[in-house]
Amino acid sequence: MLKLIKGDPLEIYESAIKYHKENFGEILLPIDEASQIYATVSALLGDILYTANNIAIENYLPFAKDTRLDMKGLIYGSRGKRLSSSFSKAIIQCKISQIVDRNVFIKKGTRFTNGTHIFFSTEETIIPAGETQINILIQAEEPGDLGDILPGEINKIIDRYDYYESSSNLEKVIPGLNKEPDQQYRKRLEELPESFPTAGSGGSYKYWVKHANPLVNQIYIKSPTPNNINIYVYGEENLISLEDKKAIENYLQDLDRLPLNDLVQVLDPDILSLNLEIDFYLYPSEIRSIETIKLLLKEKIKEHFKIIKIGEDINIQDLIAIIKNEGIKKCDIKMAELSIKDITLVKCGDIVLSYRGV
Repeated sequence: MLKLIKGDPLEIYESAIKYHKENFGEILLPIDEASQIYATVSALLGDILYTANNIAIENYLPFAKDTRLDMKGLIYGSRGKRLSSSFSKAIIQCKISQIVDRNVFIKKGTRFTNGTHIFFSTEETIIPAGETQINILIQAEEPGDLGDILPGEINKIIDRYDYYESSSNLEKVIPGLNKEPDQQYRKRLEELPESFPTAGSGGSYKYWVKHANPLVNQIYIKSPTPNNINIYVYGEENLISLEDKKAIENYLQDLDRLPLNDLVQVLDPDILSLNLEIDFYLYPSEIRSIETIKLLLKEKIKEHFKIIKIGEDINIQDLIAIIKNEGIKKCDIKMAELSIKDITLVKCGDIVLSYRGV
């Protein structure tokens, strides 16, 4: 930990014993009562100075946490605020049991459930006379990430409408977000100064994309023609949904964020799935089982692919180093030749590991 304020209890204690000797001419032993009092006070002062040091270093952005980190963002106004939690949303298809000769109303606030999670319709909707179904937007009652909710898993209703037959979400639920964590917020504050230029700098676009949707982990910006901006985005391990990409585009239309004549599109990178065939050899002293080693190697290789950026090629030497660092004597890696473009993102496909002896 960075030390701005020194407060080692042992150093304080030794200074106190030295001070006592210099001023009173007495050498204290550890069993002396005065020595024990000095030791107790030194420990208390150490705790106080430790806390004071923590407070001091939190004045610097890399070490700020919680409320102190929020206060760091205040100097940037509204754009420097921590992102609050958001609500999960989905499109649900509502059906009636028969064709009727009047409109069937589904009230705003009609509630649907998935386990303990409750969703409600965000506006009043009508199933027109002569039709039997309608798609409506629903939103979770509670903010935050509810986990994966797959198509068809929101299929129960609390507030039944006339002629109700069934209701079911058509696609996977668009996840809500938890309150922005310290690490992510701190990174965004470090990038925030890039948001102030009005000439459409790459740093500015990157900042506003992450501000619009914290699920975005990778951003690549390309201008194929003047004033046409293609922004390629990718999440932690998945593509960003179409709805989220459209929401980002709309967010960037604000004149504080977008030069007047820029045409912005938010797109997916070209995903290239790379399959690997790996032969490996072990040292004679190896005691781990082959299956344990295979599981470990697959995990390490997949972790490596998570840090590959859009437009980056695969360095086979990096893969060899990862494998050998796990106690493997030798390995041979076979993979297809890659044609990497600036918008290509290489992801890990199938990994076939073959043990070839010692």
